[in-house]
Amino acid sequence: MLANDTGSVSLALDHTRDPLPNRDLRQAHRSFEALFRRLYPSAEWFRSEVTTLNGRECILLELRTPAIDTDVRNLMLATPVDDRLLLITVNMTRQLEDTWLSAGGILQAV
Repeated sequence: MLANDTGSVSLALDHTRDPLPNRDLRQAHRSFEALFRRLYPSAEWFRSEVTTLNGRECILLELRTPAIDTDVRNLMLATPVDDRLLLITVNMTRQLEDTWLSAGGILQAV
């Protein structure tokens, strides 16, 4: 995990031990979305889909969730690698969205 000094922007990659064969990607998408909708019923949703990125099918979730003193924009990308879940998350506070969502074309890449 990488983050700035204040923790207001972070990037995390986790190649888990959780099995995720490509054939289970759509079911995993439904499970991920259901989990986040239960955890954050007041979240503002931007995207929840299975999409193709660089020829690889991926789960993409993008939502804004409440935190103690601000809201946090969450971008989550999940895909199978070697039949295991690779999870990539980018988070930033609402105040930094304009700067970081355009930095490096984060939204354009996904």
